[in-house]
Amino acid sequence: MAERHRILVADDDADAGHALAELLQLDGHLADVAIGGKEALRQLDRAEYRVAFFDASLPGRSDVESFLDLCARQAKMRSYLMTGYSIGQLLHQTVESGGVQMLHGPVGQKQTLTAVREAGAGGIVLVAPDGQDVGQRLRDLLIESEYGVALATDAADARAQIEERRVHVLILDLGSRVIDAAGVYAALQAEGYAKPTIILTRDEASLDDAVATGIIAKPYDPRLLLAQIDRLAA
Repeated sequence: MAERHRILVADDDADAGHALAELLQLDGHLADVAIGGKEALRQLDRAEYRVAFFDASLPGRSDVESFLDLCARQAKMRSYLMTGYSIGQLLHQTVESGGVQMLHGPVGQKQTLTAVREAGAGGIVLVAPDGQDVGQRLRDLLIESEYGVALATDAADARAQIEERRVHVLILDLGSRVIDAAGVYAALQAEGYAKPTIILTRDEASLDDAVATGIIAKPYDPRLLLAQIDRLAA
């Protein structure tokens, strides 16, 4: 182990939470356990963590909403949502209306337009870029079809463009994890800036990569997780 980290494990399942914490402790880390989302909030107020694994919900919140609430407590903490849901299912929890479409490989005009239409108002199209300037290429394809398009690099940029002119489709090129981009999307929706939104992921591998997505699929291999701790904390 290259570094000793303070880690929070939050799980509604006490046995699962303690089992993971014990593995982390055996590997030399400082690991605290929180049973449920409310206890996780209390732990986050008591100590600073480098890494957190969340599989716990807050009352009245979806998995994604709970995760984003917990993450917001510590800006420097590297957080991961541990779940048996797919990325598509999690994003469905985030959208108020519409659906979630996923595009892989080179995306053409017809494919892009179909995905945007099927996602609907307030829906998400998730794109794994196949090269450089993908956001610009998607913007150009949509403009050719007479869509008003905003290509934004953060939430403030998106708000400014939507307020400045008529926007039919929003493209978010944040260079961030899928779960973090979903948080920006959800914030824009809550503020009344809901648009069909294309979210660019980092690369093709990011759809299955915990570092890039912020999501760890369950069931997971504990040995592989321990081997990746320093990478997850970076």
